[in-house]
Amino acid sequence: TLLALMDQQDAKEIKALLHYEEDTAGGIMTTEYISLKTTTPVKEALMLVKEQAPDAETIYVIFAVDDDKHLVGVLSLRDLIVEENDAYIEDIMSNRVVSVNVADDQEDVAQRMRDYDFIAMPVVDYQDHLLGIITIDDIVDVIDEEALEDYSGLAGVSDIDSTDDSIFKTAKKRLPWLLILTFLGMITATILGSFEETLEKVALLAAFIPIISGMSGNSGTQSLAVSVRNITTGEIENQSKFKVTLKEAGSGFVSGLVCATVLFTIIV
Repeated sequence: TLLALMDQQDAKEIKALLHYEEDTAGGIMTTEYISLKTTTPVKEALMLVKEQAPDAETIYVIFAVDDDKHLVGVLSLRDLIVEENDAYIEDIMSNRVVSVNVADDQEDVAQRMRDYDFIAMPVVDYQDHLLGIITIDDIVDVIDEEALEDYSGLAGVSDIDSTDDSIFKTAKKRLPWLLILTFLGMITATILGSFEETLEKVALLAAFIPIISGMSGNSGTQSLAVSVRNITTGEIENQSKFKVTLKEAGSGFVSGLVCATVLFTIIV
């Protein structure tokens, strides 16, 4: 296997990462980071950072751990450089550490990093042992992936289409929502059919049907765009989905009422 051809230490780290689900913090974290014990003097710490730097994902954020590798603090490279040599890591580190659990969903991790403007987020287990870090580079990919999934779902595609999918597989993914929309269109046609006599008497009204259809589509597109943005930023997760749906429906109703009034004024 490929693992057998790799360096023993690298193979061990990869095996450990394979135990985690790919869409969790453990699945996207890296074990290449810089950590220092709290009892390390600054002078010695600078040498240790220099040794660990070539393999580290980032050198700008340094994590402080105790003898049992519990995450207890964080400091920046700048903090380390400007401090006196006789100080210790525990003297200059910040005790207010924000971390994520190894089992947390990657979307939740992305939201936390966005909220705190972090360039690196520590990943811990249930006993607060430092396992790895997630960098901003990894989170950018996660944000793009989650946004694509959210948009695909709202666009009526149950799974993201791949260029390698067959015609029938692609159609199978899209058909359910298209069939629902077809039935809704039939309901609309039935409603319009009930006004057949009115349309025969005032043929000019038929000219406004495309306008009504277009405005309906535009209103739906606006709601879709707002919903995608709110899902991406996590706002919908913090609110009632029913409340959001009611708000969008109410907004569409008011917009439709105003547009209908304008059209009525023009016709009359």
